[in-house]
Amino acid sequence: MMSRKGRFPKVMPERRPLIGITLRQELETERFYLARFYSEAVEAAGGAPLHVPLIPRREFIEALVGRLGGVLLPGSDSDVDPQLYGREPQRRLGSVHPLRDATDLLLLEACEERRMPLLAICYGM
Repeated sequence: MMSRKGRFPKVMPERRPLIGITLRQELETERFYLARFYSEAVEAAGGAPLHVPLIPRREFIEALVGRLGGVLLPGSDSDVDPQLYGREPQRRLGSVHPLRDATDLLLLEACEERRMPLLAICYGM
């Protein structure tokens, strides 16, 4: 059955796959945030968005990923730290977020190991 508002079929809530969406960090305030459009898009496509805090601990990521049906790594205005791939920072480099880098890299590794669906937007991924 198609929904009236969109082209995506209605999915029963208990059958929606959980899609982990990593939060972003505002460096000045230490707050986590996420633009609402990521969650709305996941829901419209039949998933149940689950906001993932930036906690770069392998045991946390492993426990979390075991419950997810997929992962979305949203874009932001920051850059991957070039030192993570053996380069020196350039003068025009934007801000780097160590918590984000560490958490996203653990999630990428976990998704690859499980062959789990992943959508990585921008951020040099």
